[in-house]
Amino acid sequence: MSGQDLDAGAHGVQVPWVNSVAEVLDVVTATKYQPLGDRGLAGSRQGGWGLTEPLAAFTTRANRETLVVIHIETAAAAAAAEQYTAVGDVDVLFIGPTDLSHSLGHPGNPAHPEVREVMEQVADVVAASEK
Repeated sequence: MSGQDLDAGAHGVQVPWVNSVAEVLDVVTATKYQPLGDRGLAGSRQGGWGLTEPLAAFTTRANRETLVVIHIETAAAAAAAEQYTAVGDVDVLFIGPTDLSHSLGHPGNPAHPEVREVMEQVADVVAASEK
């Protein structure tokens, strides 16, 4: 994952095809600055650090304000949804119905009963969390 868009001023990331807790953690690590991640500072000035606030204050604010959206688009991701909700610094879990329908063997048919059932299960897990 490249931090170029964040360095250019994007306020978050939306990452498709995240299929394991390890991949969720990779997204958070790539998106957040130390101590929450390992995103490089790269001399980025989009937050005004050095002009309006010290670098340490900027990184703290950026970690707090940078949105992390994880897509759930496969059967494996749907099965791990509860584990995904336990990962700190993930703000939103987004269901991708078309890709999920494909993964479940019903390509292009998100209205299929199996797909709807899986989406409802994921929605219930997410609704019970703070995501």
